[in-house]
Amino acid sequence: MKIKPKKVLVDLPIYLLFETLDEVPQFAAHINAILHGKMKAKYEDMGSHAGQFIGLFYLERNDEYHDLREFVRCYVADGEEARMLRETLEEKASEKQERQTQQDKQDKEYQKEHMTCECGVEKNDFCPTCGKCFRCYCVC
Repeated sequence: MKIKPKKVLVDLPIYLLFETLDEVPQFAAHINAILHGKMKAKYEDMGSHAGQFIGLFYLERNDEYHDLREFVRCYVADGEEARMLRETLEEKASEKQERQTQQDKQDKEYQKEHMTCECGVEKNDFCPTCGKCFRCYCVC
């Protein structure tokens, strides 16, 4: 038994998020399967945000479409700016960590070169394994 609707109410334009880019045209095809006649839903791939793809669906390019398109474009651009800012901060943090590691390494080398113990032992009398004075502390 076939049912033919007399009226189909569609609230477009709308944007939706999808896991893959292939789902955007598939969804437009599903909308067009529901609509019949001269009206066909069109779509635009608006890019990705937070790992999801954004599809903009519309019937005609009116003011509402242009407003929504501009909103989505800004939404994607803000996501790109946030991603770039996050990457920059991560790079700076890793550079800072690397500099700190190098400074710690230099400090340890300096201490090894200038080591003396309270008992007066020079650096040559320190254990290479544990780095402690042979006379006072080393248990190796």
